[in-house]
Amino acid sequence: MKTTKIKTPDQFEVNDNHIIVTSSSGHKYTITLGSCTCPGFGFHKECRHYKEAREQGLLKSLEVHVPQSIILVTGKALRKDAIRKFLTKNNLSYTESTVDKIECMLKTTTKPEEVIAIANSNI
Repeated sequence: MKTTKIKTPDQFEVNDNHIIVTSSSGHKYTITLGSCTCPGFGFHKECRHYKEAREQGLLKSLEVHVPQSIILVTGKALRKDAIRKFLTKNNLSYTESTVDKIECMLKTTTKPEEVIAIANSNI
């Protein structure tokens, strides 16, 4: 296990798969990719410890290096599952070609009503 200590107002100790942060108040929390054990993170899904670790570039050491092709295939499958669940939740019938069509057009700015309109146009 490699350990790197970084001093800021909070002290960060970077390990192989987690970061131990000792806050300026003396409390210790564990940061993993996507979470921190402090109460603020649990409530807001963000905290100053996690933000500082991200800004210092410490979170990069926690990232698992997976081939990009695996990430793309997995991401596509997860998006399609989410689309199916969304359509089912909204009582919309669909085919796999409808799910494929919606998955191809998804962007971060896609609105739910746009997905519903596509599903309705393919009935």
